[in-house]
Amino acid sequence: MSASGSSLTPLSSRHDLKLVCPQCCVKEKEITYTLKSVHHHCARSVLLCKEKGKTKWRPVSRRPRFPNPSQYAVCSYFVEDSGCTYHKNRCTFAKSDEEAAVWNFVKHHKLDHMLLCNIIAQSEKEPDQPNTRESLGGLSAILDLKALCDLCSTKDKEISYTVKSFSHRCSRNLLLAKAKGSDEWRPVCERPTHGNFGKDVIYRVCHFFVEGSGCTQHGQRCTFARSYEEALVWNYARDNKIDREELIRLITESESILLTPESAAQSIFQRFSGEFIEFCKDCFHDRPLKLTGKRWNATCSADAAHAWDPVLVHHVSENSKKHIYSQVRPLPQNCPFTYCSHVKQGMPCWHAASHCQFAQSEHYFYLHVLQPYCGSVLAL
Repeated sequence: MSASGSSLTPLSSRHDLKLVCPQCCVKEKEITYTLKSVHHHCARSVLLCKEKGKTKWRPVSRRPRFPNPSQYAVCSYFVEDSGCTYHKNRCTFAKSDEEAAVWNFVKHHKLDHMLLCNIIAQSEKEPDQPNTRESLGGLSAILDLKALCDLCSTKDKEISYTVKSFSHRCSRNLLLAKAKGSDEWRPVCERPTHGNFGKDVIYRVCHFFVEGSGCTQHGQRCTFARSYEEALVWNYARDNKIDREELIRLITESESILLTPESAAQSIFQRFSGEFIEFCKDCFHDRPLKLTGKRWNATCSADAAHAWDPVLVHHVSENSKKHIYSQVRPLPQNCPFTYCSHVKQGMPCWHAASHCQFAQSEHYFYLHVLQPYCGSVLAL
């Protein structure tokens, strides 16, 4: 049994705990389940508990956050298949002795339902089963994990992030996790290893943490997790003896959809209206501006027949009357990636392409973030 599994001893000495899914269990009544043996990839979405020596498995739901009694008890008005006949859907009592026992254990040990499920998943490993690095195991059944960067994520609050769909060359320096069915992505930092972290110690959530203020008790010295998601990842990493970089590698390899030039090009065309066209560079920079394409040979279609040296231009037509042509300028060295001061004021840039080092439009940002990863995606 793993270190996490040994921490279940006060509960597992009297109860059996099992993570199952609808494929490997049968719901006979509202709170009566039986197990069935079937070879499958278990989602581990249901937590069951039964007293040792008995045959009836009882489902265990999340412990209600309010009220918070000193001891959870079984509802006296609960009737199986009819629910609580007194408080109805407002009942916050346990539906069975097994559920009450789990709730009291979770409360006493300051755990969360997700963290408890992760501990059970780790304890269910076979004795000779190695701590594999080739799979995310039970962690991916409980959490969604992503390795991102500042371009494809937005920091809403201290530990609240949103994920953006953005095709680019990701540095993957940010690890985010969220519970299944949740919309809140939480950052996961490097787990602390200094101090009194014995083999049976479980990483838990800081009870003094306030988002935006940090830990109000220990400040920067706090070694508790800032969220249940972070605590789950830390315990998994500890049990499997992997660091944050190795975990990010596993997450990256487990992603089924890889960015290709084709998908990047599709992302561009979905994001921007209009079209991207190549024109003769000499004609486009001439005054007045001329829009000339390429002849069958290596010259432009103008009378001057310049040697073909194209520029990429984004063309947008407004009501079929007003046409806007914006050059996607080459990325200058040490580009600040900020808009030109004229563009910020709603005016076109007054400088020539070789003289202004700033961005002229949104597609300038988007295309140059894509360019290092997938090359000339617009050629597709």
